[in-house]
Amino acid sequence: MSIVAEYIKLAETVASQIELPKVSRLYLPDLEETPEIRDEFGLLFLESGTVAPFYASLPGALGSLWETFPADTSIELELLDLISLFTDRDLANKAIALGAFNAMSQFLMARAGLLPLREEAGVNMGSGKPRAGERIGMVGYFCPLIDKLLAKDVEILVLERQPE
Repeated sequence: MSIVAEYIKLAETVASQIELPKVSRLYLPDLEETPEIRDEFGLLFLESGTVAPFYASLPGALGSLWETFPADTSIELELLDLISLFTDRDLANKAIALGAFNAMSQFLMARAGLLPLREEAGVNMGSGKPRAGERIGMVGYFCPLIDKLLAKDVEILVLERQPE
């Protein structure tokens, strides 16, 4: 059995035992044509208040996601329907499927009493938003995020394999 099939089977098992919240909102980064590589992340928001990130910079994925989910449209999607998109060949569908699986995982952690990503806490494990003078470490150079943190005078330590 492939890992994709295992993810889908796991999600189906969870959904057969508990009611999963629906996706209530989707955040997609702006479509920007830039010469440099920019790593962008989208966010899935669940009715429960759970938030989960997903990588939106796979080739052609962000444009396709914007076509499927235009701005200012309300959505009400089943997590299991999105997770089933893991089997699709389209990279945008695979990206949103991974976001849905992340959202399910965050919801389950919250249900178990663990500290999840939550909309009201910002998207940094509930510790509040970074402030000037704080130091943050990350693996991988994620330009849009780094630009936002630098604008807030946050110190950033980056581990990156590719020097460019």
